[in-house]
Amino acid sequence: MSRASFLHMDNLEVAASLRALFRRGEAELIRQGFVPEADVFFCRWRGKHFNVKFDLTYGPDLYFLDPCTAQERTELEALIVSTEP
Repeated sequence: MSRASFLHMDNLEVAASLRALFRRGEAELIRQGFVPEADVFFCRWRGKHFNVKFDLTYGPDLYFLDPCTAQERTELEALIVSTEP
């Protein structure tokens, strides 16, 4: 499966990729939540907390709660994009 970028993934692709990462132990799901018009995954990767929010209007958004470098963010986005469900 080839995807252009994280920002071009749809809700099902994001959820499937994250679940594959959780199954393989590459990331940890802390909990999943739902807010109006958005799904939110509360996660941990390499000891850093991050959230993935998929808004039905605006698409996916990845944000770290712990300090991270631009390289770490890029690496995690690439991992999500490249992970086969």
